[in-house]
Amino acid sequence: MKEKKGTQWGNCGGYFIVERGVALFPQEGRNFAFRKEAGCSFMRCFFAVAVLPTCSPLDFHCDNGKCIRRSWVCDGDNDCEDDSDEQDCPPRECEEDEFSCQNGYCIRSLWHCDGDNDCGDNSDEQCDMRKCSEKEFRCSDGSCIAEHWFCDGDTDCKDGSDEENCPSDVPAATCSLEEFQCAYGRCILDIYHCDGDDDCGDWSDESDCSSHQPCRSGEFMCNSGLCINAGWRCDGDFDCDDQSDERNCTTSMCTADQFRCKSGRCVRLSWRCDGEDDCSDNSDEENCENTGTPQCAPDQFLCGNGRCIGQRKLCNGANDCEDGSDESPHQNCRPRTEEENCNVNNGGCAQKCQMVRGMVQCTCHTGYRLLEDGRSCQDVNECAEEGYCSQGCTNSEGGFQCWCEQGYELRPDKRSCKALGPEPVLLFANRIDIRQVLPHRSEYTLLLNNLENAIALDFHHSKELVFWSDVTLDRIMRANLNGSNVEEVVSTGLESPGGLAIDWIHDKLYWTDSGTSRIEVANLDGTHRKVLLWQNLEKPRAIALHPMEGTIYWTDWGNTPRIEYSNMDGSNRRIIADTHLFWPNGLTIDYAGHRMYWVDAKHHVIERADLDGRNRKAVISQGLPHPFAITVFEDSLYWTDWHTKSINSANKFTGKNQEIIRNKLHFPMDIHTLHPQRQPAGRNRCGANNGGCTHLCLPSSKDYTCACPTGFRKTSSHACAQSLDKFLLFARRMDIRRISFDTDDLSDDVIPLADVRSAVALDWDSKDDYVYWTDVSTDSISRAKWDGSSQEVVVDTSLESPAGLAIDWVTNKLYWTDAGTDRIEVSNTDGTMRTVLIWENLDRPRDIVVDPVGGFMYWTDWGASPKIERAGMDASNRLVIISSNLTWPNGLAIDYESQRLYWADAGMKTIEYANLDGSNRKVLIGSNLPHPFGLTLYGERIYWTDWQAKSIQSADRRTGQARETLQDNLENLMDIHVFHRHRPPVHTACEVSNGGCSHLCLLAPLPKGYSCTCPTGINLQSDGKTCSPGMTSFLIFARRTDIRMVSLDIPYFADVVVSVNVTMKNTIAIGVDPREGKVYWSDSTLRKISRAALDGSQFEDIITTGLLTTDGLAVDAIGRKIYWTDTGTNRIEVGNLDGSMRKVLVWQNLDSPRAIALYHEMGYMYWTDWGENAKLERSGMDGSGRVVLISNNLGWPNGLAVDKAGSQLLWADAHTERIEAADLNGANRRTLLSPVQHPYGLTLLDSYIYWTDWQTRSIHRADKDTGANVILVRANLPGLMDIQAVDRARPLGELLGYSQISRCLW
Repeated sequence: MKEKKGTQWGNCGGYFIVERGVALFPQEGRNFAFRKEAGCSFMRCFFAVAVLPTCSPLDFHCDNGKCIRRSWVCDGDNDCEDDSDEQDCPPRECEEDEFSCQNGYCIRSLWHCDGDNDCGDNSDEQCDMRKCSEKEFRCSDGSCIAEHWFCDGDTDCKDGSDEENCPSDVPAATCSLEEFQCAYGRCILDIYHCDGDDDCGDWSDESDCSSHQPCRSGEFMCNSGLCINAGWRCDGDFDCDDQSDERNCTTSMCTADQFRCKSGRCVRLSWRCDGEDDCSDNSDEENCENTGTPQCAPDQFLCGNGRCIGQRKLCNGANDCEDGSDESPHQNCRPRTEEENCNVNNGGCAQKCQMVRGMVQCTCHTGYRLLEDGRSCQDVNECAEEGYCSQGCTNSEGGFQCWCEQGYELRPDKRSCKALGPEPVLLFANRIDIRQVLPHRSEYTLLLNNLENAIALDFHHSKELVFWSDVTLDRIMRANLNGSNVEEVVSTGLESPGGLAIDWIHDKLYWTDSGTSRIEVANLDGTHRKVLLWQNLEKPRAIALHPMEGTIYWTDWGNTPRIEYSNMDGSNRRIIADTHLFWPNGLTIDYAGHRMYWVDAKHHVIERADLDGRNRKAVISQGLPHPFAITVFEDSLYWTDWHTKSINSANKFTGKNQEIIRNKLHFPMDIHTLHPQRQPAGRNRCGANNGGCTHLCLPSSKDYTCACPTGFRKTSSHACAQSLDKFLLFARRMDIRRISFDTDDLSDDVIPLADVRSAVALDWDSKDDYVYWTDVSTDSISRAKWDGSSQEVVVDTSLESPAGLAIDWVTNKLYWTDAGTDRIEVSNTDGTMRTVLIWENLDRPRDIVVDPVGGFMYWTDWGASPKIERAGMDASNRLVIISSNLTWPNGLAIDYESQRLYWADAGMKTIEYANLDGSNRKVLIGSNLPHPFGLTLYGERIYWTDWQAKSIQSADRRTGQARETLQDNLENLMDIHVFHRHRPPVHTACEVSNGGCSHLCLLAPLPKGYSCTCPTGINLQSDGKTCSPGMTSFLIFARRTDIRMVSLDIPYFADVVVSVNVTMKNTIAIGVDPREGKVYWSDSTLRKISRAALDGSQFEDIITTGLLTTDGLAVDAIGRKIYWTDTGTNRIEVGNLDGSMRKVLVWQNLDSPRAIALYHEMGYMYWTDWGENAKLERSGMDGSGRVVLISNNLGWPNGLAVDKAGSQLLWADAHTERIEAADLNGANRRTLLSPVQHPYGLTLLDSYIYWTDWQTRSIHRADKDTGANVILVRANLPGLMDIQAVDRARPLGELLGYSQISRCLW
């Protein structure tokens, strides 16, 4: 290491140097100037014309006057501080760990072939092309891309060579029936077609749509469906992708605060005459008064005419300004004398003196500037010149020193800084994938593909994770940086997550959502999610973090565009830029340079400012069609552009050296530089123990704050409550949300639930912490804990439109209305013991509420005669209480304190109330209610949802005054309730031994108090408390994935699922053993025959081998046998009921046997065959005596039944669309019903036939003899197959002469 350097001044004859190259003659006090003669390596002094030495022979004289040791010349260090000691140096020998540049510089070996021109002459980047792997394609420029990108329609090579010489017969991509094909061939899910989002990336999925998602107020909808700021309509800029915002415009569209350019474009009035060409035709800068003072350079003089000249030309006796303002009498110029020359007192110059045109002209050494007096010199502060040094700069007298932040190293030019570590990689989202590109090469690789619509992204370098948001799926995802282990991080409550940022020091994820107008934060795995900022946010977009300073920065491109920052805990929020902004998209922080950069897509500019917003300056203001995202690394900016579909770069100080890094991209979105220096180390304010916080520890500028997840209150400075005490619960079709009343922010929070498609009705029970909801898309009722855990489906069968829901929290009962089946049903809260309460005189019942205190339930009916009804919770004492002035009575709520019933009517646009018997009816709110839907009460307030206003509002429940909006901009609002833990206890007769009931104990009004009832299809016995053991007379049918029963013992038809604990794939044929109460079925996919008790217990497989397609099945309850047909093996077989002693009965001349029916008493079996020659046959139950009964005019004979009482055979034919009958010998054939659309299963009981129909998805009934009196038994049952009618009360027949008719089978 060299010893500490200092400036040494040598002797100059009898004189000595004092400073700045000026020699002092002690005896006479004379000054002498010295200079370095051309071609000389030593210094000489001049006294008049005499040459005298300056520095000692052992020293080197710098251009700025300093003397340094000669051994320091050409050693690679800028010892002179003006780099004059390192000029014209011969090449030096480099160390072993250095690379020798062709220009003589030595650089680190690891900088060789890293993509950076570190030598300055690019000699370190003359590298051989790397070899591509077997799975890569080599582009013509030598770069490598993935092999499957060759001829895929996308230009992946920088030179486009991957799309050259492609075969013309490459098949076009075909999309499935559930997908939509974009204009360029990509397939997306069909549900994204015409949903208002640009999922294809070229808006082709949003063209030719009859309807779009409506835009917000203050927005204009483009013809393509894109929503833009309404103020951009007819402003001269094409902001819509289809340019529809500039069509049909008049000349008077500019607002009062805008200026109209000659082109017709509107710009802000404040931009008029501001010195910038905002109109792009300079019309905003024409006819402006020159009130501003032009800025000359620091070493220049401003002439009177506005011209700038060099300071040294001032008072030089020449009219350099051309108006005389640089000379006397305008300037106080010193009178000149003829004796004036450089030999006398150095001409009065402080440093250098030269004679020009016979006059003295003073100049200064390098690093100094001449002052206005034309003689004095002042040190130039090079550090004040932006970009003089990449990062740090220290000024010194006559010189300067550049330095770099930790993690960077000064390059050989001694001014720019190079980041230590691996080669930088540009990581960018491309909508359908995430890719990475090396900025100084053509290396281009795929990180993640098959994405839907990736917009924002960021990374966590030390954890090797990449995060991105998908605005089509409304998800935030993450994966390893190698593309593996893709997982969801945030999957609920997102609408348009356009920006995200990673706090790599405290391990937090921040994101913006322009749909919800929020900024949120969570742990890296999505837990402990919190709404951080929500007030005064319109459309937050880009976001950037500075974890070392504990600050967060974001852009907002709403109606008042701005850039803001706050601490990372949400405190100390401030606006740092709110002028000259239109569409601030990208935002990035230069941590080493202590600045921020952003792009404005509307104003077509890249700007920068200090981190507090000061010293704002445009870096690039031309050639930016639509910049979207930006990142910075070392001295370069990188940004994506939507219009050019490219990644570009430029110098971050000057905006010069612009270069296209990559073009012809699919749709470049967010971009980041993947490098450890983009996430430098910093102090973790939360320490190793999360700051002692129970949940979130969020950094601030100096310390940290413990924070709680959204809605949870703080119990101490470091702890949060473990649960919510009270919150507003509301459904929004695709999700269910809550607004906590435990905190003041009233931010809505999505309950993390799966597969919520169209939630409508809600209720809750704080005793078990359950939330219940109905879904009219999946036709189900589900429940989950209030935090989303323990989710389960409670009821999912025989529902068509469950629109209303109510919980009896006293006896744990679940009540619901079904507008499809026109029923009101009840069950236990877990869905068991379900029964129909009311099935008559209902016409689209909607909302329902229960009053366990009074024993009543209330419901609204939307039908032809809208009404509100009341009945006991056991369906007793039914009464219409409101029947006039109703249109669409929606929400219901009970006020227990005032004994009132409240309701909302979307047609009448009112909220009303009345006494619980319907008397004393009054309008509470009758104005500004566009479409009220859900309604609830809590405390002194009434809350409701409004479809049209897209808001949740509240008012005083007694007066309707003091209205407030809790949340707005919420689409698809449905039911609403307040969950709390303060329900008073209610004592009923049902709480003691279930009221003595064997099954359901339902509350009722006094004096009765309660009543017992039975599950659907089962009758209550005479004691009024005990239910029968099961159904006596019923239909049982297969529906591919389940088996159901319809009781014929009760006055209505309702199907009940046989709850077998097994997965059914394709259940086709079915049979019943009435003696043991068991059902038998075949599954053609599983290739099994199974059986179970009618209550679903005792399941077992009885035949598991040798089956292909078992289409027909019949149980011989008398002979204890099971018969079946198999269209795959073309056999008819028999076995014992347990599957043993199996035997093939018929195997010859069968061509797709299907239905089979038995006549036990006569010993016959009948079957249909719908092969090439369809027929109906009969044989003995042992297979003997086979005979064809009918063989003409048959197509697809499916169902078959024997009418023993009528001595006739009945069958259904799906091809001829008939149900026919004939005598048991095939004679007297006749048509009972025609047409029937697609009958399949057929059965009969008593005087009726029943059949299933594939086309109508229904079960029908008709008279068995005439086919008349056709009625619909059950509808909306897809997958219907076989059906059987059973009456267990009827005695089994006797086998008359069985031993004579049928010989022993085994």
